[in-house]
Amino acid sequence: MRCPTRTSPEQAFGESYYATANYSHYLSKGERYWHLARDLSELLDKVSAWQGVERMLDFGCGPGFLVQGFQRLGKKASGCDISEWSVRYGGETLGIPFLRLPEQIDWSTRWSMVTALDVLEHMDDDDVAAFLAGLDTELLVVRIPLAERDGGRFVLPVSEADPTHVNRKTAASWDRLLRSHGFAPWLVLNLSTIWESAGVLSRVYKKQP
Repeated sequence: MRCPTRTSPEQAFGESYYATANYSHYLSKGERYWHLARDLSELLDKVSAWQGVERMLDFGCGPGFLVQGFQRLGKKASGCDISEWSVRYGGETLGIPFLRLPEQIDWSTRWSMVTALDVLEHMDDDDVAAFLAGLDTELLVVRIPLAERDGGRFVLPVSEADPTHVNRKTAASWDRLLRSHGFAPWLVLNLSTIWESAGVLSRVYKKQP
């Protein structure tokens, strides 16, 4: 995964990125991500899928709050992020184990579930395609901000305000792309901590045999 901006990953996704008002001070949201982990586990439990989820990866994990939530639920959860600062902060300051840079992840691993929340919009088409093509997982959970039209403005002002958001697609286009890599929509998320709307695609996709 490459940084889509003209700056280095450390410049684009350093401490200031996670502490700005644009994201309501992400570093204070550990409890919110704990609730998100529980919401997802309860939903998957209702459809008899949670027990089979063992090895998990949070792609674009930031400092690792969601990874930590899954670990508290007893799962083998790892995370990777392009930001050296966030991986270092999560591991050293917050004490969350198994956070890595993308190049440190064994991509031949068979994952039970991969989460990619608010990350694909940061990647260009080639990197998104490479990620999906190389991903070996049964379940893929995505949350992606949506554009009014392909290449156009994002529906939500907060999505438009982030200069690292470079991949602008409609829900239909993202869905087609995921389907083209063998991922079919399975569950539309409508939980207290993650939900689909006109401006955000939030779904669980299942890999087709």
